[in-house]
Amino acid sequence: MTNETFLRIRDILVEKAAKDPSMIHVETKLEDLGIDSFDFIEFVFFVEDAFGIQIDVNYNDIGSRLKTVGDVAKAVDDLLAAKRMKTLGSDAA
Repeated sequence: MTNETFLRIRDILVEKAAKDPSMIHVETKLEDLGIDSFDFIEFVFFVEDAFGIQIDVNYNDIGSRLKTVGDVAKAVDDLLAAKRMKTLGSDAA
């Protein structure tokens, strides 16, 4: 996970969800920020728009693979890397 990705996600939480930036760290659990399942889906939409990606999530992701702000940042970085690889692959064809 890059620091830039984390900071952009933190900014989304501050701007869109009115969260205190001093309370948002890589290891901060979304649940501890008061992000419930509805808020989580909305948060994912904001993240997708900000990064130009699509995150494959379901209702249970908040309690399973995407528990912390860092988990979300890592997922974003992984999707961005895959998007770059796909773009490079299509450029070579």
